[in-house]
Amino acid sequence: MKVKQLLAGAFAAAMILGCSVSGFAAGSESPVPEPVPVTPVTPVTPVYPPVYPVTPVTPARPAAAAPARSTGGATTTTTTTAPKKQLYKTDSKIAETPAYKLIKEKNPEITDQIDLVNAGDTDLATMVAAVITDQELLAKLDGKEFVTPFFDLAWVDGVTQAEKDTLKNAEGKYVVDLSIPALTPTLTGVQALHYSTERNTFEVEDTTALDLAKKTISFGLKDFSPVAIIADANSLGE
Repeated sequence: MKVKQLLAGAFAAAMILGCSVSGFAAGSESPVPEPVPVTPVTPVTPVYPPVYPVTPVTPARPAAAAPARSTGGATTTTTTTAPKKQLYKTDSKIAETPAYKLIKEKNPEITDQIDLVNAGDTDLATMVAAVITDQELLAKLDGKEFVTPFFDLAWVDGVTQAEKDTLKNAEGKYVVDLSIPALTPTLTGVQALHYSTERNTFEVEDTTALDLAKKTISFGLKDFSPVAIIADANSLGE
């Protein structure tokens, strides 16, 4: 922009000088043209990538001891860790999910805001002002900003209630473990912003585990549907 302004200024100066010399030689008293002001450029809000990399962290079964075997008089025992069945999944193409379609049918103002957030066309404060009135929730979201856009969290097809219950904590919430590349070491106040399709409400959930170096996060939810990760706005950097 500075280069364009300098060029525009130089061009205007050349026009003024040229007109002055021309007017002097011809004895004309023509007015000197005013330089055209440079139109300011409005900053562009970054747009989230169309497919945002949020993935479940594959849990591991407890280590199982292999049968002891003898090697030259000494007995050794080895342990192996096998991956457990993945019970839930994430989807960044949220508009194609059943949860999004249900929200759009019942509360289209919510999906309108989700669309704006995921297109990078709004911030958390603006979204909150548009769709949230609960004072307690407003206080929790004050000074927060999005770390990720909204993504869908859903159960894998065929998962039984007994399997779901294995993820429940003492509060009766299902604890999920996710890998999120957008997590950085500077973040503070990291939380999950969840919209419950079952209860038609936004809620903020604290993390149950957080490793910013490994970019992993864990938190509990009463039910699964759209989620976004948020943090203190002043910790996001430029």
